[in-house]
Amino acid sequence: MTGSTGLTFWALLAPLLRLWLYRAGFLGVAFAGVALVPTKPSTPGHLQLVNLRGFATGLLGGQTVAGLAMIIFVGELLDWQTHPVPTAVEAFAGTDWHFVLTNAFTEWGLALAVLATVWTGYRTWTYIGVRRPTLSLPVTFMVVAAAYVILRFILEPVSLGLWQWCLGLIAGHFGQHGNAVDMLKVEAWMARETFNQVGMVGRILIALWLGILVPAIEEVFFRGLLLTALLERVSTWLALTGQALVFALLHVDLVRLPYLLVFGLMLGYLAKRTSSLLPPVLLHILVNIIAAVTAMA
Repeated sequence: MTGSTGLTFWALLAPLLRLWLYRAGFLGVAFAGVALVPTKPSTPGHLQLVNLRGFATGLLGGQTVAGLAMIIFVGELLDWQTHPVPTAVEAFAGTDWHFVLTNAFTEWGLALAVLATVWTGYRTWTYIGVRRPTLSLPVTFMVVAAAYVILRFILEPVSLGLWQWCLGLIAGHFGQHGNAVDMLKVEAWMARETFNQVGMVGRILIALWLGILVPAIEEVFFRGLLLTALLERVSTWLALTGQALVFALLHVDLVRLPYLLVFGLMLGYLAKRTSSLLPPVLLHILVNIIAAVTAMA
């Protein structure tokens, strides 16, 4: 069978583009908000306009590159046909792993923003936290382990439980039924299907990406670049809340929104308290690796 399915290339690409536009637009708004707030008089090395432009170019330019890469990727999957043949549509719709790659494009956009910021002299690696923590390494490991226990067994169930109650209340008001736990089960099933489709090598690559590279990129951007810029302008707790809110919203995960907010606050607090990105990177890696291994089981 070689006929058309009636589905157009853009109809299949549109859901991914909407997600990308949301993330790129939200990052642009967040950057504009930071840029419009003046730095504190005590802030060392006041920002120059050219460097802000360099940061904006890296941030939005990186997301533009990510969007183009996503279009090329989807185009290759669908053989660049305006009305793809059924086999191409089946290959596209029947695989969950391509969503991992499309999300990866956004992450690389964040990485490009950080690189552009450092290259244009906006901030140095050391200034945004790429340095040894104020704690010794053994103490750092113990703090990270304790933070994971608190997050996993106290903060996560409490935040998800409260959010489930809120979602149920909202759904009941509109005469609908919603259950955050059921939605999490569906996500877990999709994750297992994804890992089953890619084989052992694919599992290892995805685990390395989600478990190590994504935490490193996100921590350098959110807890390094963004938190540092906010601390130069507003109070500590407002800066911690701001970076955590951007972090949570950028994941586009309504079910885990409160948990991601709490997670972002904890990561930001670790970065601020230890004057280093090492503790939040280690905690983020620990959370992601355990989640990936659980999904593979």
